[in-house]
Amino acid sequence: MRTKKEIMGDMSQEEFSIGCLDFQFFAEHVMGLMVKSYHLEWIDFIMNNRRVAIECATGFGKTEILGRAFFLWISSTMENKEMCIVSKTLPQAGKVLSEIKDYIENNEWLEELIPKDKPRSNWCSASVLPLSTGCKIFCRPYSENIKGIHVDYLIGDEVSSYEDYEIWYRFVVTRTNAKNGTVVAISTPDNMADLMQELLSNPEYVGGSYPAIKNGKSIWPEHFPMDKLMRIKNEIGIAAFEREYLCNPKAAVDNALYPAHILNECIALGTGFSMSAHEGFTVVGCDFAIADGPRADFDSYIVVNKLGAKATILHGETHKGMSIAAKVLRLKDLYQAYRKTYEEKTKDGKIVEQTASTIKFILDPSNVGAAVYEELRTAGIPCEAANFDAVNRNAMLINLRQMMENKDLIIPRDKEDPLCMNFVDNKLLKELLSIIETRTPGGQITYKSKAPHDDTVMALAMACHGVSKQKDFMDFMAF
Repeated sequence: MRTKKEIMGDMSQEEFSIGCLDFQFFAEHVMGLMVKSYHLEWIDFIMNNRRVAIECATGFGKTEILGRAFFLWISSTMENKEMCIVSKTLPQAGKVLSEIKDYIENNEWLEELIPKDKPRSNWCSASVLPLSTGCKIFCRPYSENIKGIHVDYLIGDEVSSYEDYEIWYRFVVTRTNAKNGTVVAISTPDNMADLMQELLSNPEYVGGSYPAIKNGKSIWPEHFPMDKLMRIKNEIGIAAFEREYLCNPKAAVDNALYPAHILNECIALGTGFSMSAHEGFTVVGCDFAIADGPRADFDSYIVVNKLGAKATILHGETHKGMSIAAKVLRLKDLYQAYRKTYEEKTKDGKIVEQTASTIKFILDPSNVGAAVYEELRTAGIPCEAANFDAVNRNAMLINLRQMMENKDLIIPRDKEDPLCMNFVDNKLLKELLSIIETRTPGGQITYKSKAPHDDTVMALAMACHGVSKQKDFMDFMAF
């Protein structure tokens, strides 16, 4: 146990109490922590903003400073404040709360936070610490079960591991609204499409990224000198080091089905979208949203054209909240844009327009897809319902990977084409990089997304499956 004498030194209790009003003084003297300037930036963000996102290298004080020291400082210097630590699972959140409890019980200054009317042996539960200042510290898992509390400060620990983003917006953030409280997201990055990247780009959030190395120097040389960081890099590899210590969300994801180095070989710089018919065979892959709502899936339509051995993405778009009628209307528009037509003279001498069979739609037939499929067929538009059982879904994803490996897929990326850049960079590439290989409980290999959506990936996989079945195009109209 740290005694008051060890903690206070030669200072009077009054002098020490005044000093504890400063976070750095409290963390260093009461808790015995080392506080760096970047830690103080975090505290400044929290005290002056309602939404904060802090991305930092692993081991550089995120949870210790913000999940433990900050809560204890608030509890010691303020009254009747309620706080909550949220982790991916309840055991993870409970571990942080247990460590806060240990700090209190093993520190003569902090043990005064134990309520006088509570027995020392049983003064708190596994999910809440009630304190003598009227403050409370809760722990909760990242789930709908967080409902039922309203707090002044909420820390989301390792938010990049949170998979269902809707929980964050519907259930986590709203726990602070009644008290006009503060939400703090802390994490090391996982991938380009993780929740931390989304929050860092959200104008409501302040904060930033804190990699271990800045301007060639460690930001915490006392704990992580450069030679130690280099040994870690050699041990865990460049990709993991980039992600865990340099906060690079674009680093290769473990078990990625579409790793960055393969995608880079498919990107055609300076090539933008095209909204006109092309020689060859054109397929439109259509993945439809299942539900409505702010975090629901998107409709995703991707147009792929095959000429010879190469398949090129001509266009891509996403929509949210479209009715079945609106979906059908938009797909009819795409059919008109990409169908190949020619004129033919009838027996009575009239010139009529004919449509060459060079375009087809491949749709996800589940849910609303079945209705769209029937509407298109009724309109005479060539379409096919994709088989979406586990085996065929995996086969489509593997076919897409093989096309990329063979450099048979061309992904446009033109900085002068904002529609192309927004779709490719902000949607397609992020989703592709987030698809990983995993195994079912039965041991079967399958593929899942670490991002909240995989709509564009599945639309592209369907389109590429369609063009892969088509033999190299021959223009018989030329004979």
